[in-house]
Amino acid sequence: MEYEKWDEVLAPYNNAVEELKVKFKNIRKEFLTKGEYSPIEFVTGRTKKIASIVSKAKRLNIQDIEAEMEDIAGIRIMCQFVEDIYNIVNLIKSRSDMSIVYEKDYIKISHIVVGSCGCMLLRQPVGRESIRFCFS
Repeated sequence: MEYEKWDEVLAPYNNAVEELKVKFKNIRKEFLTKGEYSPIEFVTGRTKKIASIVSKAKRLNIQDIEAEMEDIAGIRIMCQFVEDIYNIVNLIKSRSDMSIVYEKDYIKISHIVVGSCGCMLLRQPVGRESIRFCFS
């Protein structure tokens, strides 16, 4: 695929990542402004590099990258406590501008609280690009 086409394909993912980073940073700010504890320590996000997308597509024999690759874009929300992860997940579930495609709870699966503790695939806003959320 030509570079211009990649730019066209990745632009909506880049925009969605930036939009979500702003949303979650503002949620954190709202907690702090009210003098409340914020379950969100900080938020980062990224869109996968073209070389990484191509490499993964070849390795996994992916034909339709947008339909078959779930981690083109990602958000990581860092939390101090395990309970905070569940609080943020519940907050996401209560929002009308996001819908959860699937959820995988690594805390319950592994019983180890190191590194990535939870993960979900989210469609944000409803009907747009899928963004992978990871909580640590």
